[in-house]
Amino acid sequence: MLLERDKLTSGTTWHAAGLIVTFGSTSETSTEMRKYTRDLYERLEAETGQSTGFKACGFIEVASEKDRLEEYRRVSAFNRYCGVDVHEISPGQVKELFPLAKTDDLLAGFYVKEDGRANPVDLTMALAKGARMQGATILENVPALGVVTKRGAVSGVMTAYGEIECEFVVTAPACGRASSAPRTASTSPTNRRSTTTSSPTKSPASTRRSRSSKTLAPTATSAKRSAGSWWPLRAHLRAVERGRRARGLLVR
Repeated sequence: MLLERDKLTSGTTWHAAGLIVTFGSTSETSTEMRKYTRDLYERLEAETGQSTGFKACGFIEVASEKDRLEEYRRVSAFNRYCGVDVHEISPGQVKELFPLAKTDDLLAGFYVKEDGRANPVDLTMALAKGARMQGATILENVPALGVVTKRGAVSGVMTAYGEIECEFVVTAPACGRASSAPRTASTSPTNRRSTTTSSPTKSPASTRRSRSSKTLAPTATSAKRSAGSWWPLRAHLRAVERGRRARGLLVR
């Protein structure tokens, strides 16, 4: 069951660009999801009878700086390793494929023939129709007001029309609407992890008073120690980046 607080596509979907792109990620998981999405959108209209506006018109990423060119070559090497058919092309070829482009300052382009675009609204409606065909229920104008838990586990979702019993909850607020995510409410006084659970032995005021001042306002010594703790993480991230670059060179 899908709960939609308003109408499908009434939020950020209707003015999205609708680009369907497999190129650009250095994550194998993300790349596989991109490939699956493109393949799904390509066949979705035939499966549902609902137009998606999908068109494999091709995708070009361009580089006008040496550092960017090096980055895209590594990305394209990794993407080819993951099965994306990306080709490095010359500025002249970019001009041939996209005559409106200004190519005087370009060093190269990276072209994926199978990528393209779709109509975001039509595509959403096709996904919704396909979901209904598979047995899903979509309720519009029904915002989720909260998640109900019992003994530390999800037991339902609260709405203005009553509670819907369920075993799993997936929240999918649009970009910039994290505040609209449903809050967690507990029906068990032993569940202290829920965000809106109140303890019968402590009031919110007493809870605030019980917090030490060191927690809310760390001393200069503790702040310095906290800042220093970032250095091992930074060193680790640099090591990960070097590993990724090495793998990219090996693949290429």
